[in-house]
Amino acid sequence: MTKDSHCGASWRPADIPRKRAGPLACGQCDFTTNVEGKLRLHQRCHAAGRRTFRCSLCRTAFTTKATLMRHMRMHTGERPFRCHFCSKAFVDGGHLTRHLRTHTGERPFGCPLCEATFKRKDHVTVHLRTHSVQLASI
Repeated sequence: MTKDSHCGASWRPADIPRKRAGPLACGQCDFTTNVEGKLRLHQRCHAAGRRTFRCSLCRTAFTTKATLMRHMRMHTGERPFRCHFCSKAFVDGGHLTRHLRTHTGERPFGCPLCEATFKRKDHVTVHLRTHSVQLASI
């Protein structure tokens, strides 16, 4: 979990697009980053009328109630999403979905440039860099 030190908002690193753009600054405070997606997420803190949901135990703030509820499971230890193959339990349904692919072999994410397929979308992003290297060496 990443926490914005300026407004207390939190997000999972997976929620942040990894596109790098050089030094970027928030126009409303002194927050800076090199990641466009992280700046966009930070700017939600300043949105007019934006409600924040604060954890009563650690005071971390979230921009959605659902994110706060998922965070609360960290404090309670609750893991309501259970794998029916191996009984491993997860805090988040998305984590269970990703885990299930280890049992089923499902590879729903394909490379647009070749026949390679992957279990996770972020693995396609990493794989695409190999094509950039190949194209650059031609």
